[in-house]
Amino acid sequence: MNKLERIDFPLKQQPNGDYLWLNLFRINSGNSGPHVHIQANVHGAELQGNLVIHELMDFFINNPFKGSITFIPFANPSAVNQKSGMYTQGRYNPVSGKNWNRNYFELLKNKDSEFNLKDFVTQNISHNEAQISENFKSVLFNICDNLEKKTAERGLQNEDGHFNLLLQKVASTADIVLDLHTGPVATRYIYTTDHQLKSALNFQFPHYLIIPPEFDGAMDEASFMPWVSLSEEFKNQGRELKNNFESYTIELGSEERISFKEANLDSKRILNYLLSKNVHDLKIEELPKTSIKTCLLKDYKSYYAPRGGLYEFCFAPGEAFKKGDVLAKSLNFKPVKGNESFSKAVEEVYAVEDGIVINHSTSASLAGGHPLYQVMENIQ
Repeated sequence: MNKLERIDFPLKQQPNGDYLWLNLFRINSGNSGPHVHIQANVHGAELQGNLVIHELMDFFINNPFKGSITFIPFANPSAVNQKSGMYTQGRYNPVSGKNWNRNYFELLKNKDSEFNLKDFVTQNISHNEAQISENFKSVLFNICDNLEKKTAERGLQNEDGHFNLLLQKVASTADIVLDLHTGPVATRYIYTTDHQLKSALNFQFPHYLIIPPEFDGAMDEASFMPWVSLSEEFKNQGRELKNNFESYTIELGSEERISFKEANLDSKRILNYLLSKNVHDLKIEELPKTSIKTCLLKDYKSYYAPRGGLYEFCFAPGEAFKKGDVLAKSLNFKPVKGNESFSKAVEEVYAVEDGIVINHSTSASLAGGHPLYQVMENIQ
């Protein structure tokens, strides 16, 4: 049995003096190998990842593996505790209004990082890949550490910065970063760059969105962009350096719900990927055959409610539709003036192109312009 260690970080002190804590769990195999960072529930209503972490922890406590793994369930206690009636509101920071998953730091380009990538590459140009990787991880950790001190000069910026930077700092020494999320009412899908796609297919998820290697504030981008920049600078200085670092956003179905049965399959898919990365060598049984679909991020399209009303969603997440199909029907009594206009109470929303539903709104009651569906088009 491998040893499970728990580390608690005081994340945020409440007005009454009590703290919200970030609870980190780490399992070390005692064998050399990759370091994996897995976190869940950065958005308050996105709960399924916590069950998946529990399944993965159970596997790695009781089975041999290589390297070490850090797990952070309930990674954002501020968000998961942000309730309004029966609903969890923790997608946006209630103080700043910003998306909790868009506050990460672009480490190498931050004006306070005091790091010169060109000089680092020059100093490491003749080192082997393993040494370069270790040196670069140390750099990333130190950048996070220095930024923490800088952002705390006038008090902890807990509402925007401190929380995300702490997660980045913990993840900075990893070789693989998995950020577990869910959609509103959603199927299962993964965000991956094109250069990671071949490896990402080992998750055997049904849907993949191929994003450009650019920074847009999310954890996966904040994690992989330094390594993309490192490889590019090595190439500029005349050496091809393989980028072995990988980071993904993994979407595990719908928010505000959990399923132990689905978590078992979710964890097996992640374990199958980790098998391909030599984290363990146990064959994963009972993985269902999956028809894999991909599309570019530019072909990940949104439909919006054309008017306010009550909406019926005619296609479920994961279902394919054809151009001209009725995606949704709305009910609104405002246009009804008499017998001749009664039919205007119901309107239909038609598909512009063929596609697959990835997610739709959690509520049937929508204002005009509210997100209705997000779909994949130009599917490969």
